[in-house]
Amino acid sequence: MAIHTNGINHPALFGLSYEKTIDFYTRVLGMRLVLEQPNLDDPESVHLFFETGPGQFIAYFVPKPGNEIQGRVQTGALNHVALNLTTGLEDAMAVLDAERIGYSGPIDRGYERSIYFRDPNGVVV
Repeated sequence: MAIHTNGINHPALFGLSYEKTIDFYTRVLGMRLVLEQPNLDDPESVHLFFETGPGQFIAYFVPKPGNEIQGRVQTGALNHVALNLTTGLEDAMAVLDAERIGYSGPIDRGYERSIYFRDPNGVVV
């Protein structure tokens, strides 16, 4: 017997900045912040959930507002977060260009085309 899955509900990531994380995911990517709650394991941080699509989310544990973490996000713990788009890559690249956010691509993967960029926490999206 196996547990069957039907897509990703949410990756849970550690972020560096409450303000920058909310700004990036709501303003730049147009996602809705659907839940903000205390991090029950760390009273100095909060847990944010951004809706990426129906029943799909990205979650972040970030420091409470005004308590940005200094330092660099360690690579290797997560390669990237892949998102399905409702419009073409050209529209996404136009938004990134307007926001002066660097990206690589588009890259033809044979079954899809992709672009890659980093969120304010250093995570590749």
